[in-house]
Amino acid sequence: AAGGRAGLARLAGKTITFQGGLAAAAGSPLRDQIDALKAGLAGTQSLYLSVDRYFRNVQLRDFEVRYDRTGYDRYAQLSLAFVTGDPYQYSVTVSSSTTTLSGSGQTVSVTAGGNASAAPHLSLTLGGTGAQSYAVTIANATTGESCTLNGVATGGDVIVIDSLNETVTRNSVDAMALFDGRFPTLAVGSNSL
Repeated sequence: AAGGRAGLARLAGKTITFQGGLAAAAGSPLRDQIDALKAGLAGTQSLYLSVDRYFRNVQLRDFEVRYDRTGYDRYAQLSLAFVTGDPYQYSVTVSSSTTTLSGSGQTVSVTAGGNASAAPHLSLTLGGTGAQSYAVTIANATTGESCTLNGVATGGDVIVIDSLNETVTRNSVDAMALFDGRFPTLAVGSNSL
């Protein structure tokens, strides 16, 4: 039988609009600069609104230009609308914590900032040498969520659970088959893992 995974309900994306002017550089046609700006905004990228916040997976939806094409004016009025696939703002500052686990039942306290739950990036490096079977359960007592990794790996292998992108890799190769449960989240404030 084939299995499947149902994701959690998520907020819809949002639209962010910027309006302003563009002055052509000396010796460069205004139309060339407008075309270069539009080409530079193609694709999916992060949109930084200030020095410490950004939106992920932003795409240009509308690119409106107003200027007199018959005159010699070297200024254009622009209205740019971006749509996000993810409605949250993220801090540019990354918090990290390193813990060496020596046995089962260990508790680690992790603090998440902001005002919404955080999707952590968990990196586990397997100790020892040679091939080893492992079964690791990560439970967040604060949120009640848990996930399990089961499989065989070699000492030094790095398994990464990326809750934001909902991926699991071992040594940068897809390893979703090792994962069961919900991608962990961190509640605002202190979390007991």
